[in-house]
Amino acid sequence: MKSLEKPLVFQYGVFALILTTKMDTHKFSLKHARLLVDLCVSAQSSGQELLIKEDGDELYAAFYATGDADESSRIAFTDGFGPLVEAYRHAAAEKINALRGRTVWLTGHGMGGVFALLAAAELLAEGGAVAAVYTFGTPRAGDAQFVKALLCPIFRVVNNLDVMATVPPPWRWRHAGKQILINADGRLNLHPNPVNRLPSLLRQTWWLGEMLAQGLTSGYPRALNTLLNQVLGDHALESYRNRLHALSE
Repeated sequence: MKSLEKPLVFQYGVFALILTTKMDTHKFSLKHARLLVDLCVSAQSSGQELLIKEDGDELYAAFYATGDADESSRIAFTDGFGPLVEAYRHAAAEKINALRGRTVWLTGHGMGGVFALLAAAELLAEGGAVAAVYTFGTPRAGDAQFVKALLCPIFRVVNNLDVMATVPPPWRWRHAGKQILINADGRLNLHPNPVNRLPSLLRQTWWLGEMLAQGLTSGYPRALNTLLNQVLGDHALESYRNRLHALSE
């Protein structure tokens, strides 16, 4: 696990070129997103911190931050990367051994997604094969060095106004992977940018204006409650699952 504190980064040479080329050929797959979000739901419903599904030579592994592990993970963001690694160790323990020596697909929702990224860093540092990492509503997971060391395909799925995807502050922490945005209308945005996000942002601005108007007429506590229900609802794992399954191939 010491490799997590100072991840191996292959910045130069043919090896880095081969890795980068391989990463670029792996595109976001709605089929895999559905499979992995379903695995996250199974891990959460069964309360398993690491749920593994086997399919031929490949393994699909979903992390779920339960109880003390989840709480210690949230607190770790105020103290730095080291405590977050300790929270991951607490959650994964020896279960991570089952992922060694196989091609692995890693996933997790919320803090479980952070653990999936930490598992990817550990396996990659040992020369393991990580097919891809799919995270759902995951916070910023580490510093710039950590993110740069993750030489595998990573897809960061964010559902509309999911507040968990906006923390902790960006000046110390970084997001890992390519963002895949589920717009307010349920459509998938594979390449989010200010231009193609404008219609969704306008709808969100209109909605926030409605909340302000509601606050003026019905009282701000009620409006704030509506706002919190929206952003927290967008983080709900079931919302991710329902929206991904509603999308056609």
